[in-house]
Amino acid sequence: MRDNFRGIFTQNLVQCDSSDPPRRGDDTVKPLCGLKVAIDMKTAKIKDFTSADGKKHKKRLCYDAEMVPSGAAMEFNIYIEGVKQSSHNLKVEYI
Repeated sequence: MRDNFRGIFTQNLVQCDSSDPPRRGDDTVKPLCGLKVAIDMKTAKIKDFTSADGKKHKKRLCYDAEMVPSGAAMEFNIYIEGVKQSSHNLKVEYI
């Protein structure tokens, strides 16, 4: 995590309509939306990152993004350290 982290991060999602999506971004991959997440936990509770040489560095935020189709709409959920974040902490910004 950056030194200037203030408890909010954005994860950009992309989409591809190809039946055989590429392994890396190319001209078939387009922006879909940004998920702006306000973390609902104290920074001290986020795990420290330890490098291969055994030195502790910054924090590492492990999270999962879940996209759930709901009729014609799409619902997004964020799980941090396995804990589902409150929906009011997540803002979806379509590009």
